[in-house]
Amino acid sequence: MKKILIPVVAIFVLAFAACNGTGYSDPVKYNDDVVTQQSNVYDKLDSLETILNDDVIDEEACEGAFKDAIAITDAAIKKLEEMGAYKDDATFQKAGIDLFTQVKSLLENDYRDLYELYKKPIEDWEDADFDSMYDIWDAIDYGIIDKEDAFLDAQQNFADTYNIVLY
Repeated sequence: MKKILIPVVAIFVLAFAACNGTGYSDPVKYNDDVVTQQSNVYDKLDSLETILNDDVIDEEACEGAFKDAIAITDAAIKKLEEMGAYKDDATFQKAGIDLFTQVKSLLENDYRDLYELYKKPIEDWEDADFDSMYDIWDAIDYGIIDKEDAFLDAQQNFADTYNIVLY
């Protein structure tokens, strides 16, 4: 029995070590999977912003876009958590999780506030409504820029460490 068990355990240990404990042995694949999550999240944000920028807000479409954007953002956070750190360096993974967590917060707060404001007919807007709109868009832009910069820096450091050319 020991003769069978030792090779089986050795194969398991080697397979686990080859995957860096994350399931990834290829840094390009790891990077690509993180970027895929980022693209998924940003695609849903773009869809939501397109609906919000229509002259007349389609409330059903907007609610669906919110639901989709939050769901895909939650899925991206979960995926990065499942991916784990690459070779015990969680900097890139953490930057992605931080970015997506910030996006989710913006969706649940600032984007939601903007949506509520946009439901009001434009002809009923007062100066305070326009000020609010500009303040909310500023909060969205400034609310994501630090996390996005940290993500891009972490990705570049990851690429430099593993000799990956980013496009």
